[in-house]
Amino acid sequence: MTVDVPTAWADRADSQFTDTDDEPYGAGVRATTDAEKFANSYDVSGVKITAGSASSDADPAELLGFIRYPGCRKSSVKLFDNGVYEGKYLTFGRCDGEATAAVAVDVLGRGFEILVVGVVHTKADLAALDRILRTADVEKTSA
Repeated sequence: MTVDVPTAWADRADSQFTDTDDEPYGAGVRATTDAEKFANSYDVSGVKITAGSASSDADPAELLGFIRYPGCRKSSVKLFDNGVYEGKYLTFGRCDGEATAAVAVDVLGRGFEILVVGVVHTKADLAALDRILRTADVEKTSA
C-alpha cells in the first residue's frame, strides 16, 4: 500500500494482517504527530488506513457501524465518491466538546476494501484526508 500523508505526521507505523494459516490478507499504516496521543485522545491529528481483500457483497455501511468514538456526536452514514473510490462515510463531531472531528471512510475498489479513520483539527487536516483518499493505492498480491 502506498499513500501520500503530510510530512508533519511523521510518527508512522506499518502493519500486515494474516489469517490463521499465516496467509496475508491486508495491510495498514498509521501516520500522526504523536502515536500515543493519537491512540488515547483527540489531541492530535492523524490517520489510520487499513486495506484488505473484500468480497463482492461487502457493505461499507456495515463496517462503519462498528466504528466508535466515545465523546463525539455521530452522523448518519452517507455516500462517498471522490472520483477514485466509492463507498460510505461517517463523521464524528464535537469530540470531547472541542471542535475536533473524526472521519471514517470505507471504500471498495478492484477486489479490496480500504478503511480510513482520521482525526482532524484544521481545514488543512481535512484536506490531508482528502489527499489520502485520492492517493491510497493498494497492490493486490496473488497467492
